[in-house]
Amino acid sequence: MKKLILLSVLSAVTLFTNAQTKRYVIEGGSGQYNGSSWSNASPNLQEMINLSSAGDSVFVAAGEYKPVSTANGYNAATGTYPSTPGNHCDRAFVLKPDVKIFGGFPNTGNPSFSQRDWKVNQTVLEGNHASNLDCHHVVVSSGPVGSACLDGFVIRKSGSLGTPGVDYPYNPNYTSTPMTVNGNTISVSWTGGITIYNSSPLLQNLVVKENIGGGIYMNNSSAIIINTLIHGNKSYTSGGGIKSVESSPLIINSTITKNIANDTAVGMYNVYSTPIICNSIISGNSSSGADVINISSYPTYYHSLVRGETVRDDFGRQFPHSRFNSRYRRL
Repeated sequence: MKKLILLSVLSAVTLFTNAQTKRYVIEGGSGQYNGSSWSNASPNLQEMINLSSAGDSVFVAAGEYKPVSTANGYNAATGTYPSTPGNHCDRAFVLKPDVKIFGGFPNTGNPSFSQRDWKVNQTVLEGNHASNLDCHHVVVSSGPVGSACLDGFVIRKSGSLGTPGVDYPYNPNYTSTPMTVNGNTISVSWTGGITIYNSSPLLQNLVVKENIGGGIYMNNSSAIIINTLIHGNKSYTSGGGIKSVESSPLIINSTITKNIANDTAVGMYNVYSTPIICNSIISGNSSSGADVINISSYPTYYHSLVRGETVRDDFGRQFPHSRFNSRYRRL
């Protein structure tokens, strides 16, 4: 277990060392807008992701970026990259296999990687459009993505299910039509600031906040989440912070707090999942439910603080703490 965590951290540290082509993005663009340098930076993040090949990286300067094209029909394997706006609900930034995306660069001058500071130079990916329409997902990782990573961003203001204009104020034109990304069908019920399906990206140095539908949703995935704050998100069902279905995420040095869910499990909701949680905090979420609920799921905690946890089996039977604590291995 120690070896697994060490390898994960080392891979995060060395993400940039093998980068091939670098592309540059700045709010509003500059120069020739082709992304070849900071002086010719593109305003279109998704276009730079699409143009990148395995091992390439995309540098993004401080600013606010919104998805401008639909993710429905996106398929990296066939080189199919929709460029039309489509329905506002279906717009999202889609991760591409083995492409690394770094935020946190100053938005002036010619900054190097060593000048990157994601806390000072906030780089925001936002789902709320000026026309008062929200995307179901701000970021989507669908299918195998290899060493793809998203590092140094604020992910906020995705929209979700509910009564248009009441439960779902950001999107009065809500649509329930699923979309297809990299050959996988993404249901609109799988909403969140970041939606992960059949995929295992590295998510590092992120703030995931103010999303309706939850912070992160993952299904059949093994995402690695490092040094990330997930707070102030809301789900109209379960899992205000993270909802993990048939997944095995590795969560390191992260905090899940101040999230809200109308049903249960306001912090983390695990269904048939085996998360590993290291040096992290899951606490201080809404009092309407437990901070963590496990449905036939068995998390492993290492040096972590978790407040309020419930375990249930397939039949909905709830076990007392004295029974399920013995399932956990601690250092």
